Amino acid sequence: MEYLNALIGNTEMYIPVNEKLGSSMLLAHKRLNYKKHIARMRHAYEGTIESERVEASADFFYVLEDVLDEQG
Repeated sequence: MEYLNALIGNTEMYIPVNEKLGSSMLLAHKRLNYKKHIARMRHAYEGTIESERVEASADFFYVLEDVLDEQG
């Protein structure tokens, strides 16, 4: 069991996750940040890019769903 730093709404918390779910959530977070970096380079994204905590948003859950589909 490990703890993952997450931002849900305006609340920052550590959530307990198992190893497989934690790695899937971090992979989804990295993919989402990559898309934000690309959008920022194209001057299409003006928001902040979180690097140390997982920001649970609608976009994050769409990417997490894709990651989980890939992993089976």
